[in-house]
Amino acid sequence: MRAAENELRCYSDPCPARGPVTADGESVGPPEYGAIQLIEKLYNLRCGVASCTGTGLTLLSGLGILGGNLARIESQEGGIRMYALILAGGKGERLRPLTDTLPKPMAPVAGRPILEHQIEWLTGAGVNSVVFLAGYRWDAIRIHFGDGTRHGVRASYSVESSPLGRGGAIKLGYPLAVGDDEPVVVLNGDIITRQPMREIIDFHRDSPARANGPCVTLMAVPMVSPYGLVDMDESGGVVGFREKVELPHWINGGVYVIDREVFSEFPDEGDHEVETFPRLAREGRIAAFRSRSFWTSIDSFKDLREAEDFVSSELAGSGV
Repeated sequence: MRAAENELRCYSDPCPARGPVTADGESVGPPEYGAIQLIEKLYNLRCGVASCTGTGLTLLSGLGILGGNLARIESQEGGIRMYALILAGGKGERLRPLTDTLPKPMAPVAGRPILEHQIEWLTGAGVNSVVFLAGYRWDAIRIHFGDGTRHGVRASYSVESSPLGRGGAIKLGYPLAVGDDEPVVVLNGDIITRQPMREIIDFHRDSPARANGPCVTLMAVPMVSPYGLVDMDESGGVVGFREKVELPHWINGGVYVIDREVFSEFPDEGDHEVETFPRLAREGRIAAFRSRSFWTSIDSFKDLREAEDFVSSELAGSGV
């Protein structure tokens, strides 16, 4: 299925204090009237194909009309909204059977989903709106987070009906990050880090790449050997062993701050790291923030155990 046919969106948002209105200024409900009810009424008024289940609404067409009205809601709330797009559609094949019923980013670490750890980290940097870029078993995310209120954010959902690749998923979900000039945070939904996000955002604002146009900042982390190293003397005698040795290379940590003008350059289908980032690098429009803070990407049960051990030790040290 081509990207143009993949227009599947889900929204679960709070509404403005004075109640939602249509683009023409018509009141459609009291302040407690939720965005789902608003979209249902707009659907009845303006047409479109929609189905409402629980707290989520799936929109298959009429997105231009409904998107415009959601933007109107956003503007009424006042203040600056800082968005994060989280790639949350991973199947996590290497974490089966745990991921038979959950997307990988919902795998539990110290009793909470990876995504919940991420949102706590993001809100500490001032992020107050999150768009989950979802697909596989996405209902598990919606059921857990709902409109995001309990977790201190405004949550929205972009759900692809067929795989678009990471770059395509980002481009599909970006229109839900309604805003003006604020850059947008994008991250993989399977990482846990203790690098302060605010430091990356501040670095981005003064990035040397900005001189070359709209740009991207990525978080780079040291490459650690996945294998234990054997130390030998000149005669071949083994003198020691080392684990988790830091190698003289840096890898992409899967955390980005992206100027809004860049999103139009993402592929409709495919991977941004293959389709977009190499070109930005050639144009001098991408820079790296180097971090040696704790970082892990959870791809296996071994990774899950290591993340569990780290977070649990943090909690024990804090007396929680």
